[in-house]
Amino acid sequence: MTALLKRDFYTIPIYAYILYMVGISLGYTFFQLPVTLMAIVAFVSIVYSPFLYDRQNHVNHTFVSLPVSRRKLVFNRYLYTGMALSITILFIVTVMTLASFFSEGLKTVSWQGIIFFMILLLLLMSITLPQLYLYSVYAATFSSIVLLSVMFTMVFTSTLDAFVESGMEDGDEDIIFSYTSQSLDTVFSLFVKDWSLPLLFGLLALVLALFYLSYRLSVYIFERKDVVK
Repeated sequence: MTALLKRDFYTIPIYAYILYMVGISLGYTFFQLPVTLMAIVAFVSIVYSPFLYDRQNHVNHTFVSLPVSRRKLVFNRYLYTGMALSITILFIVTVMTLASFFSEGLKTVSWQGIIFFMILLLLLMSITLPQLYLYSVYAATFSSIVLLSVMFTMVFTSTLDAFVESGMEDGDEDIIFSYTSQSLDTVFSLFVKDWSLPLLFGLLALVLALFYLSYRLSVYIFERKDVVK
């Protein structure tokens, strides 16, 4: 199992991880780019990369001949996704904490926003991971773009009034530009600022259950799929 996890992480070159970390850190600290959006792009590419690698190199043909059940292969991929998600959340918190020493004006995500961000990514993976086993990386990528667009639209529209009011109080002359660019990090916090702790953790538990059901569905699909074709 450890060897399979290492293989998944190594499908992306080390320099790519370094570029992700440096690019997100500099983009957030010095250019005030939304760290959450950059983290989503990096996270999705990291999760989808092993699937793309397997497809291009016909790795599943080799796995068929190995004494490893398909259930374990799917479990390994979901474990890899969970580890990537945990690292992404930890990295976001670290970047925001360190960046606060360089600029006091950076908008940060509250702990409620972090939990909501985790819920969003878990929901995204729960829906798209089975598609990676059923169809292809390209279909899952298209679904991810559509789902994220819908989610962001719902969150943005529900928090626009609160953001405009906040921008007017701060004397922001270009509220809409600020809202659509650097404010994505605070949107999550605005969206859940009135949510209670039980509600947030209840939603997190619900999405984790959905993630487990997604795993069972992926096992069902992969065990019945002809990977030799």
